[in-house]
Amino acid sequence: MLIAIDIGNTSIKFGIFDRKELIYQGKVNADATIPTNILRKYSVKKAIYCATGQITAVMMTQIKGFEHHHELTHETPIPVQSNYLTPSTLGRDRIAAVCGAFEAYPNQNVLIIDAGTCITYEVLTKDGIYLGGNIAPGLKMRIQAMHEFTAKLPIVPLSLPADLLGTSTETALQNGAVRGSLLEIVEFRSRVKRKIGHLTTVLTGGDADFLDSSLKIKTFVNRTLVLLGLQAIYSFNFLRKQN
Repeated sequence: MLIAIDIGNTSIKFGIFDRKELIYQGKVNADATIPTNILRKYSVKKAIYCATGQITAVMMTQIKGFEHHHELTHETPIPVQSNYLTPSTLGRDRIAAVCGAFEAYPNQNVLIIDAGTCITYEVLTKDGIYLGGNIAPGLKMRIQAMHEFTAKLPIVPLSLPADLLGTSTETALQNGAVRGSLLEIVEFRSRVKRKIGHLTTVLTGGDADFLDSSLKIKTFVNRTLVLLGLQAIYSFNFLRKQN
């Protein structure tokens, strides 16, 4: 069995695969390790991991305990062609999500929107070419920034007001942060669609469901893209060589 591990700033997400099938997934705090009873239950021997956050010493010790482990870096061969000019600065979770989309949505142009701390946009062609992407402040970051960088603007709940124009400071802030993000997504998607044609739009990340419920365009929510991508990268590099 293979475990794919996505180490973030606040949590560690992991998935256990039997070949290509994701048979178990879970999440622990960033300062924790993966429960050993789960690893024993599924006889996990191999691991692939990526890190956008700090890897703790105890987590690193656990990873090194697997019979075979591999870290996704900018030098790791991947199953898509990347046009990114600075691969060493590209977030590992971003390229893993692209590879996950390549696996989950074959022969499709895909726009991947990861709605987490930041909102990231990645564009993958049906031919398996990663064209690049953009990074924007996430929903909560926008609200937090308006509070921290001004003298009197408050923190407001994450909500989409019914009206286009705010009629209170709270709804004005919510429209600016939330509706502004929705308009950004729709316009960016429209421009990419004009550029490369029909587009499958996939949402992932912590705010994926919130955005999905508010957008008026067809989207798919897939929270396992990074884990699927890590499995695809491991298979591309190691499993195919064993066959």
